[in-house]
Amino acid sequence: MFGKSNSARIDLFVVTDAVLISLACMLIYMAYKEVNNAPVRHAQEMAATILAVSDDFSRSDALSDLRIGNGTHFDLADRLENARKQVGAIRPGSSVTLYSDHPDFAQISGKPDQFAENALQRAKSGEDQVFESVEQAGGGSAQRAIVPWRSPVNCRDCIARGVEDYKIGDIIGVREVVVPVGDEYARTISKLLYSCAVLAAALMCVLGIIFPMIKRSSKEREEMTEVAQSLERQASTDPLTGLHNRRYFETALQDVLTEFNKQQAPLGLLVFDLDHFKLVNDTHGHDAGDIVLKEVALRLKAITRDSDIVARIGGEEFAVITPYANRDQLLMVAERYREMIGSLKVDIGKVILRPTISIGVATNAKGETEAADLFKSADKKLYEAKRNGRNRVAA
Repeated sequence: MFGKSNSARIDLFVVTDAVLISLACMLIYMAYKEVNNAPVRHAQEMAATILAVSDDFSRSDALSDLRIGNGTHFDLADRLENARKQVGAIRPGSSVTLYSDHPDFAQISGKPDQFAENALQRAKSGEDQVFESVEQAGGGSAQRAIVPWRSPVNCRDCIARGVEDYKIGDIIGVREVVVPVGDEYARTISKLLYSCAVLAAALMCVLGIIFPMIKRSSKEREEMTEVAQSLERQASTDPLTGLHNRRYFETALQDVLTEFNKQQAPLGLLVFDLDHFKLVNDTHGHDAGDIVLKEVALRLKAITRDSDIVARIGGEEFAVITPYANRDQLLMVAERYREMIGSLKVDIGKVILRPTISIGVATNAKGETEAADLFKSADKKLYEAKRNGRNRVAA
């Protein structure tokens, strides 16, 4: 009886031990796969984040006003270099490259390898997707992610020059982000493999690895989220005034205009320009000019509604998108802005400056569907106000 009971307890112990060891081995294997794949997955997520929030080079403000095709791509080249610096600061060793087989973009195009050439041809054939690959580079692995790159402009003379014609939105090439796959997990993997030999401590090893791994993974996600948010803020904010920048303004204006036209609701646009601002810079220096810009921005923030979108769109030029405002209401609002800015007294140390503004007013009353057309109307009125003596509103 005793022997049977003891034997049963031993069998139960053996079975339990076998189950625990099997569970430990399974957990170790799963942990090994997780840790082994983590660097590649981290690189993939980082590449996706960079593609989502960095410059896509498909906006018209990425290019100069000069004709495409005459070798003048300074704005686009500068923006590409700027993007490379930002990406390199976020993840050392990362890079951004543009590939295009059109002669207009030869100056800024990288030399495609087989993978990039294949992605370029597939994108031009209509495949709108992310092309990904993990490849060996420089003694380590790198995650490559390629997306189609669309033209921000129409080619003005492609046919006349005998080269491939392209229009806004056409695929002109591909944009690639390369993120190195880090080797920082190598020692963790080595310890994990070593722990497999110590089956008695397998469960403890698993618990000691999985929880830190979860914590590390959570921390990496938080860091990537912070990086993405930081990039998004940088991409949409004017660093001097803290207002939205021109890039954000143009996107917002198009989105709001489309929505308000759909609702048949009135939408107003005000474009401001500080009068004689160049004289301020020339007489008192750029530091004084910056102080004036900051004070004007603070006043604009104070008097705009929560539903308004205020942005600095140029050196001394500002704009406000004003929802649900018809022409008469917009004129009253514009006069209020003019008076409030005119009441400013900006102390720059030696003198008190009294800035004034000229304002151009436009609405969607004529059914404009393109933000550029609405902005052009307001900008035209702005110059009319400046021609008529400045410090006034034109609509």
